[in-house]
Parts: sequence; C-alpha cells; structure tokens
Amino acid sequence: MAVIRQVEAAIRTALFDPDILVDEQTTAADVDGWDSLSHVRIILEIEKRLGISIDGSEASYVKTVGELVDLIGRILSRSGKVIQR
Repeated sequence: MAVIRQVEAAIRTALFDPDILVDEQTTAADVDGWDSLSHVRIILEIEKRLGISIDGSEASYVKTVGELVDLIGRILSRSGKVIQR
C-alpha cells in the first residue's frame, strides 16, 4: 500500500473517524480534531503500521501530509525498505 494511504489510514484510526480523506496538501488545521495530542497518536499509529521509528524533532517540522510522507520515505530509505509513495 502506498505510504500516503498508510498515513491516511493512521489518521483515520488515531482520530476515530473512518471517513477522513487527505491528500499531500492537507494540514492539521484542515482536519477536525487534529490537535497536538492527536498528532502524537497519528505518529505512533504510523510507526506501528510501518514498523519504523519517527524522531520527534523531525516530526515537529512536518506541516502537511505530503511532508509527513516525505519524512517517512526518508526513514524507510535509510532502513533499506522499498517504498511506494
């Protein structure tokens, strides 16, 4: 599954809303209920789904879903995993 779809699924799970749709330009402000606490839940859910660890300092600079996908791509590349954006 493409990374963006994994991120979308993680956001849905973390925010308890199966109907959320995101694209690469989506920001936290665009999604009802996406606050600092739910941001942490989203990151934890992504880590669990993808088997990665996202550094908190890196995650704090992420402003859009696209930036999050790029960060995940860099992490997966460093670990030698093949990604589908």
